[in-house]
Amino acid sequence: AAACAGTDSAESDLRDESVSRILGIWNELKHVRYVGPGTGAAFAIVRTEVLCVSTASTIVKLASLAPSQQQSFFELVGMKLGPPDAGGSMSCAVRAAAAECMTRLAVPGLALGQDGTIMQEPFQLFQLLEGAPGPESQALRELIQALVGQRGLLQLPLWLQTLKEIVLALPPKAQAQGKSEGAPIKRSNSQEGGEEQDAHDDGAAMADPKPEQAASTARYRAPRSATKIFAVSCVQLLLSLANPDDASHFQLEMPSTPSQEILPAGKQQQQQGRLVHHLDTLIGLAAHASSSEEASLASAGLKLMLLIIERFRCTRDVQGQEDSESCPLLLLQFEAQITTCIRHNMRSETNPATLRLALELLRDVITARACNSTQRLITLLMQPLGGTAFEPDPLFSESASTRTFVFRLRCACEILDSDLEEHTMTPHLRDLGRWTEHALRDSAVLLAGLPLASIKTYQPVCFSLADYKAVQPCFREALATLLRGACALCAAAAGTVSETPGSRRGSTTTSAPPDLIELALGLVVLALGDKSVQPSVADMKVHLRVIRQMFLHAAVAGTGEAGSVISIR
Repeated sequence: AAACAGTDSAESDLRDESVSRILGIWNELKHVRYVGPGTGAAFAIVRTEVLCVSTASTIVKLASLAPSQQQSFFELVGMKLGPPDAGGSMSCAVRAAAAECMTRLAVPGLALGQDGTIMQEPFQLFQLLEGAPGPESQALRELIQALVGQRGLLQLPLWLQTLKEIVLALPPKAQAQGKSEGAPIKRSNSQEGGEEQDAHDDGAAMADPKPEQAASTARYRAPRSATKIFAVSCVQLLLSLANPDDASHFQLEMPSTPSQEILPAGKQQQQQGRLVHHLDTLIGLAAHASSSEEASLASAGLKLMLLIIERFRCTRDVQGQEDSESCPLLLLQFEAQITTCIRHNMRSETNPATLRLALELLRDVITARACNSTQRLITLLMQPLGGTAFEPDPLFSESASTRTFVFRLRCACEILDSDLEEHTMTPHLRDLGRWTEHALRDSAVLLAGLPLASIKTYQPVCFSLADYKAVQPCFREALATLLRGACALCAAAAGTVSETPGSRRGSTTTSAPPDLIELALGLVVLALGDKSVQPSVADMKVHLRVIRQMFLHAAVAGTGEAGSVISIR
């Protein structure tokens, strides 16, 4: 009835009468409450309570209710959403329906009863999530994500503090102070540094509570890994809400008075609502999660760190500077934490999927120039490529090792093809050229559509014949990057022509593999001749670049004279 009364075709008088009747029926049904098993009508009571709670969102959108009436709806639904010992419903179905109702109301941007305890303290939603079964857990997750999307940036200090307590497994020791004021928690200057250090300390969750906090921490239970992973994803959602081009969130303002150290209260509160002033917290959470021994939590932390690098790669540290263009990147202040994330997840026992995320982070850090020790990271990336044979990891399947190895090769090619200084990759060009040639040769066999009998006669270098079907998508996805790497290798070889006295004109100190030209051109022809795959614009640009670069390289590698004839077999 509420849905039908909300249509545009309903007449005005009839609609008002219908809404009045619907509200009267709902006011009677809201008193139905399930108090536990033992009665024959238990199923009917639970079902009635679920339908009553589910209809609340439709009625709020339908009726032009006063703020006080809307508040009564929110209080009723919020009360049923709470834990049973705090007056919440004893049925998980009712609590799931209450969470779904709140989620539907969060989308239009309603107030959602911010005076309620559940809505004012998001930490309680995570506590409910801890013991919730499947459907209720999914409903609570959707509600938390909706609340982050609705008010995450508006209440940035509150949500970051809550998510930090979940990820670091800290008891909510600051809730009591912020409940009465309804504002972000304020600390004195003497306490601020120490408490922030404890918050980012990995062992802070294991420390003994203070005497005044003994009562609250006695009932505290550390969140599960699944809850921590979800909290990290909420931090990632919070960061993705801001527009990447919004300078207020991703750029520091130039200080008007560098000598002024104490800002007005209003200016401090405005700064607390900007993501750039919480960069230390964001990187601390990502570093803590990515250092976990659990692969899922480590992967979530690496994904958050990747987003942080992407959003803050152009942020300059302009504090105390006059020229913003000459200022260093703000990310350089956190180089130790970022490189620790990379090294921790590039160990031999790391899960292949997590290792690929660490390689992606290493690539982004180098291309963004977010580190001073670029050569060390490149050496860490290229270390497995220094061998003469591909050695699968015995802890994992050969196909997983192949995917990781090819992705490592892709990252090296992207770094070589970036706008970094040429000398950064010079010591590794020979190894990179050898493995790029092997990968292109394997790609030609895998993507040519040859029968199995012909494939068995081939001796692969980067994969095992038993996994040729499993690794075909991996090589197809990496083809464009490998071709870019081949172009960059030829350009690097052409740029290292020896100019020493007495040397033969055209000799090079670092030359590309001799078969790289024919392999790259053959793969371009193979890709263009595949009618089942429609190449994208980016792929076509790579193909044109390959053809042009290979012609130039053939001219340089030949006589080196202008107007020389180039023959291609």
